[in-house]
Amino acid sequence: VEDTTTEVSLLLTANFKGNNFDNLDGEIKLLNSNIIKAGNNLEFYDFSLKTFTENNKPAISLRTDYIDADLRGSYSFTGLGTVVKSTMARLMPSRFPEPQPEKEPAENNFIFNITFKNTDKINNFFDTRLLLAEKSTINGSVFPDSIIQIRGAASTLNFRNNIFKDLSVEAVSISPDLSVTLKTSSLDLFGTSELKGFMAQLNTEPDNFTFSLNWDNHEEIRNRGDFIARGTFVRND
Repeated sequence: VEDTTTEVSLLLTANFKGNNFDNLDGEIKLLNSNIIKAGNNLEFYDFSLKTFTENNKPAISLRTDYIDADLRGSYSFTGLGTVVKSTMARLMPSRFPEPQPEKEPAENNFIFNITFKNTDKINNFFDTRLLLAEKSTINGSVFPDSIIQIRGAASTLNFRNNIFKDLSVEAVSISPDLSVTLKTSSLDLFGTSELKGFMAQLNTEPDNFTFSLNWDNHEEIRNRGDFIARGTFVRND
């Protein structure tokens, strides 16, 4: 189906070599670009994607009006899918099969940082119903042997009128275990109830998981709660 509601105008300059994103070397720039969709307008005054070598290691730098991102270390985006599939197979072997080994396995051994800015414009344009505070961040690392660490932080996150304040999220996968922790000083649910000191945790070991929620306002009129659930995946042969 042809989309007649979207218009794109851009000025692109490129100076790079390579035949895919994994071996791209150089820089791509978009200047004074504009996307119009269903009457909404999203402008990119400055967009730069640069790949280079730093301290004898590959590096990527992305600079835009809305997101800044950096990656340092050896990476293969085509091989990341295999990393995720292998991790899931080790976490839940009864649910996810081990992927076929690659003939020439690519190395993923890198760190990354992402900083969000002017997010209201992106969220309004795509109608995500997500409001993210300026300077919210995501950073992490991917190491060989399926070791993955991801951390996120935002002073405020509003999703469909559920408001998280002083939000932090951390996920650590050291095969074959996974730990995910979400903390927020307060969670406002649709403006009807505030859960202070809210925390959610997920811990897994092969084919088993534990999920917990708890909150406590530590005030004279107490508002606290605890919830815990445990589960097991069983293969249906």
